[in-house]
This record gives sequence, structure tokens and C-alpha cells, in this order.
Amino acid sequence: MVRLRERLRKPFPPMAEDEGYVSLTPRCARPHDGRVAAHRIAFVIFPDFQSLDLTGPFEVFAGANQRLGRGAYQLSTVATTAGPVRSNSGLNIGADRSINDMKPGDVDTLIVAGGSGVLQAKDDEQLMAWIAKVSKRCKRVVSVCTGTFLLAIGRCRG
Repeated sequence: MVRLRERLRKPFPPMAEDEGYVSLTPRCARPHDGRVAAHRIAFVIFPDFQSLDLTGPFEVFAGANQRLGRGAYQLSTVATTAGPVRSNSGLNIGADRSINDMKPGDVDTLIVAGGSGVLQAKDDEQLMAWIAKVSKRCKRVVSVCTGTFLLAIGRCRG
């Protein structure tokens, strides 16, 4: 127990600039002049998605934009069709873009939400084909909870 306390007292090596207990800003190897293009993040939602699977990660990137004082991250919600999408709790969230509006090269990071709606979303051929195309061209592909099943099915079909 004493060893654990001693280890916890030692500072962790810095991996990012710290703001209190929150670490949001990646440390760059070279100075950042703010002229770098925004990192484009697309959050995939579908009927009966889990709202926390969207809002949790979304708020992290939005908070980083606020902390940085600029739009380092361009955030979009994407669904089969643009407009309101009802979560499994009944909360309607507006999808900014439809999958038809976004080309695979328009996304740097793909984040797929989970929720009880994955059982129906897996049968949406358009959505699965889009996830397959985009996930192959992205720099990063991420899922939250059961969203991993949509990624797996999309990648296997594509």
C-alpha cells in the first residue's frame, strides 16, 4: 500500500498541456501557428442511438475548440438523411449532414455511436455501405459501445 501511495505522488510524464485535471490540448512536436486545417470529425447517428454515445465525445472536442479559442475540430453529425434523429431515450438530435452529402475524403475521424438501434441500423444498406467506404479512407475510426457492431458489419460488407 505504501509503494502505491509513493508511486501516485510522483508526477506523470507530460503528454499534453494540462488545464487543472483536464487534458485537452495535444502537445505538438513543433509550434502550432493556427493555420492548420480543422480536423474533420463525423459522428454517425441512426434511429434509437444512445444520446450519450454522441454527446459525450462531441462535448470533449467542442470543449477543446473552446479551450484553444479556435475551431481545431470541425464537428458534424451524420445520418442516412439530414434532420432530426430520435435517440433511444426520445431526444431528437439534428443530423447536420446526410451520408449522401459527405464523400469518404470529407472525414478525418469517423465516430459511430451505439444504442439499441444498431439492430435496425445494420440492415440499412446505404448506411453500411457509407460506413465501409468512409472507414477505409479515414485517419481514425472509432466506435462507442455497440457502435462497434456497425463498424464491423460495414467493414465486412465493404
